[in-house]
Amino acid sequence: MAWCSLRSRVLPLPASAATATPHGLLLRFLLSTAAPRHAQHHRRRRVVAPTAYAAAAAAAAEAPLPMKPRFGRATRHPGGAASVARVYADANAQRPKEYWDYESLDIQWGEQDGYEVLRKVGRGKYSEVFEGFRAGSDERCVIKILKPVKKKKALDYCHSRGIMHRDVKPHNIMIDHEKRQLRLIDWGLAEFYHPKMEYNARVASRCYKGPELLVDLLDYDYSLDLWSLGCMFAAMIFRVDPFFSGQDNYDQLVKITE
Repeated sequence: MAWCSLRSRVLPLPASAATATPHGLLLRFLLSTAAPRHAQHHRRRRVVAPTAYAAAAAAAAEAPLPMKPRFGRATRHPGGAASVARVYADANAQRPKEYWDYESLDIQWGEQDGYEVLRKVGRGKYSEVFEGFRAGSDERCVIKILKPVKKKKALDYCHSRGIMHRDVKPHNIMIDHEKRQLRLIDWGLAEFYHPKMEYNARVASRCYKGPELLVDLLDYDYSLDLWSLGCMFAAMIFRVDPFFSGQDNYDQLVKITE
């Protein structure tokens, strides 16, 4: 019975095949009652559904796609004055090349306190990393040789030394509440400033990026750090952190202009 009813729903049997079975009358009754209803249902699916899908697809094709705003790269007008910092513009010009040319830095080995170097692992702008071990033991260690740079206490000090931090944000501010001391950390994106020189625009965190970075203006200066500092102060004053929060660089610029 189950087979007969399932068969009638999928593929209706002819009347001659139904009368040839012992239950011919019952099968003919099932075919006469169930087949027309299912056939009508199948016809409705074959005719109506594709038409609805086709109409929806045609409407979607005619509808205009939402356009995401894009901003071109900012360029200086021919003959226009390049951006020059108002303060400390010649901070590096007054110092020898050895001060700011970190690429030609020759690290001088000093007392290693019983550590021996096995191999070089990598390097960064201001450091080189080695794998080593301590004499008298098999324990491996990592030896990082840093370029000697005096500790910075504030943006004004580092700017006076001709350095842009380029990643000022709350996460890079360390505060000792007991001693009431503040430290600006994470100088991995810092760079020496030279007037009219072009730098990488892919620095700083999005919520603290200056407008010049958002439009790929490459000849920026110390004011980049001051914008980031202003975003921090605004977040503290208005209790909105971050003060400007865009989904991407383009949306970030829209949030600033709003």
